[in-house]
Amino acid sequence: MRDMNKFVLDNMVNMRGFIDSLAQVPANCPAGELLNPISLEKELACLHRQLIKQKDDMWQEVNERNIKEQIETMNQLEIILAKLEMEVITASSFCSHLIIEATFETKGS
Repeated sequence: MRDMNKFVLDNMVNMRGFIDSLAQVPANCPAGELLNPISLEKELACLHRQLIKQKDDMWQEVNERNIKEQIETMNQLEIILAKLEMEVITASSFCSHLIIEATFETKGS
């Protein structure tokens, strides 16, 4: 996987262009509909897991290269991942609270 990190870093500009092209909705797509529906939650969860798994290797590559822009990007990624982690904890906590509340309401009825 480390070789892949090097590939990603070496081809960052082209990869951004490729992802941007994938993210564009075709002009002939009816409003509010997608030609190939995507489960955004599932895709974002997969992306999040992959970034968490590869983060240390990515940092090692970036530190070896010592390119300011890549270091800044990794720092931004750290902030984003930390915010996502807090969102997951908050959502999990909220869901647990609702389940406990529903359990007590059911037993009380």
